[in-house]
Amino acid sequence: MNRLSRADILTMFGYTAGTKLYNILYSSCANLCCLIKNCLGISSGGDAGLVLNQQGDWITAGGGGSQNLSSVLGVGNISGANDIVFDDTQGLLFDNSSRFREGTIDAGLGGSNGVAQICGLGYELKWEAGRLYVMNGSGNGIRFSLYNFSTTPTANDDVTKGYGIGSLWTLDDNSVYKCTDPTIGAAVWTLQTVSIPIEIQVAASDELTPLSAGFSKVTFRLPTAFTLTEVRASLTTAQSSGLDFTVDINQNGTSILGTLLTFNNTQKTSTTAAVPATIVTSSLTDDAEITVDIDQIGDGTATGLKITLIGTR
Repeated sequence: MNRLSRADILTMFGYTAGTKLYNILYSSCANLCCLIKNCLGISSGGDAGLVLNQQGDWITAGGGGSQNLSSVLGVGNISGANDIVFDDTQGLLFDNSSRFREGTIDAGLGGSNGVAQICGLGYELKWEAGRLYVMNGSGNGIRFSLYNFSTTPTANDDVTKGYGIGSLWTLDDNSVYKCTDPTIGAAVWTLQTVSIPIEIQVAASDELTPLSAGFSKVTFRLPTAFTLTEVRASLTTAQSSGLDFTVDINQNGTSILGTLLTFNNTQKTSTTAAVPATIVTSSLTDDAEITVDIDQIGDGTATGLKITLIGTR
């Protein structure tokens, strides 16, 4: 009779594997199993390299032999086993070279390096002190710091903490800050804003009636405040000759243009004008009244005026 394990001994005494009593005895009778083995003369089979461990099983002397995780834990994979304690460089290593262990650097927020998933190429995803960090390939540089509650970055969130040019920092309200200078004690972070394009196009006449000079050819109100970056105008029918067809745009009665919108003869768009329009008031306010004037016409054959306001908000 050689190398009987605890399982073998419990089975000899009539206990059924998997039952609650079996599991309790399995986890608590290590010393008894050692005693029974000695009393019954159950030996290592003549292998001087085998010794009894604390669980009453034969293992290779020194280094723990070839035990699997179940034989190390108190009751195999059943809850109630002892924790496995790793040092700061050890963890779980997978066959694809990925790891699960402590983070490489400490954020200084009380999380003691946190816990990290590290892929086979070394890129690290770390959870520490309620924050999530996307790290670089060596784990010592922060590409993205997420879920920073309402705490904004300061001058001390610098290169010593792993931040660099281009590092991003987000708050729980989705505000995003970007590091433009990670100098020690003088880091610079800028709040990132998202610009949403906006275009408003309005007809200032019908399509067929020849256009004449005059004020307030159309009046409308803006649906939102925005920053004006470009103005355009178009005609359904271009005039053939005469003075340039000229259009002005006003906000609450005051022109927003320096050089007015013009159409050269035979042209149906202001984008081809010899002298482009310029904007002097780019800040358009919510619910502002916009009016369109025709300041000058040529031979009176132009029809179908539209104007377009282009900007961001």
